[in-house]
Amino acid sequence: MSKLMTANTIEEAVRKARSSRIYANESNAARTNLFNQITYESSTGGNMPLHKYGFLRYQGVMPLNLPDGLRIVVLPDIHAPAHNKQWLWAIEQFLAEYRPHILIFIGDSTDFFFLSRWPKPPRQGYNAMQELEESRELHDRLIKVSGCLWAFETEGNHENRTNSFLSAVAPQISTLVDMDSQEPVMNYSKLLGYKGDEKITFVSDERGFGGYGGCIILNGQIRLIHGLPLRPRAGGSPRVFTDQLGQSVMHGHSHRIGENHRETLTEVLSAQEIGYLANPNRAEMSYHNLLSNGHPGFAAGEVIGGTVNLELVPIIQALTNDRLRFSFWYGDREYTTED
Repeated sequence: MSKLMTANTIEEAVRKARSSRIYANESNAARTNLFNQITYESSTGGNMPLHKYGFLRYQGVMPLNLPDGLRIVVLPDIHAPAHNKQWLWAIEQFLAEYRPHILIFIGDSTDFFFLSRWPKPPRQGYNAMQELEESRELHDRLIKVSGCLWAFETEGNHENRTNSFLSAVAPQISTLVDMDSQEPVMNYSKLLGYKGDEKITFVSDERGFGGYGGCIILNGQIRLIHGLPLRPRAGGSPRVFTDQLGQSVMHGHSHRIGENHRETLTEVLSAQEIGYLANPNRAEMSYHNLLSNGHPGFAAGEVIGGTVNLELVPIIQALTNDRLRFSFWYGDREYTTED
């Protein structure tokens, strides 16, 4: 009998799944079978299989239905090319072992600092193509090392910088759209060079508020959104959405990690912020670093018993072998940065 079948609660099943490390021996056929069960709800109300009818770009709210056993990793606020190479090196080791079926970037994966209104150091050069190329290379590497069968990205306020810049300096052309896709001519996926035959979906905002309108809903339970409202306490920002929507919410944007829970008559709603993965010492991050309540981290989990279980994974600094390094734990395994 499966170890998971002997569990008395979902929480116990999650612990057993992590301790048994059953994902290490998962066959490609089993992975494909799970992936083929992923569906999304179309505008007409029907369930469409993702592997047959995937999108490169999707505007608005994308409801996904995930089968039991599916593993998920959610990466927040990478801000490439200002990403923290040490933290991501450790995360890559985790991704290679955990082998998530889907990988979700929850916004601000690319910084677009060349369009930022923040003051720039006079001696540091900025090159738009270099930023985009580094971001594309990082996306591709994380997708490849994870072995994920599909990736999603909910676009954030930084990915919206092209639209806001054009609206400010060239409003006459800011509304131009691509004749084929009907997306803005400077849309994010096109700038990164992704095409329709690649297994990634960019979820954009249909209401014109970067980081607010586009989101993914997993199994009707939890809404993954980049987020805009900011509250001083960790976990407080997504709680704004949780209270408004009556639904669990996970988001990035604030660069904090923390969670709040509210019990209703029928369920417990969670509001989770999952940190950030940018280098706090880069000029791009001068407005928000480790000294201004920034918390590195990400989220990972499985679908068990129809429930999406996503755990916050904080990255902490500690002495390891007499050296000060960053590390995080998942299950019974510690992942540590190198010098």
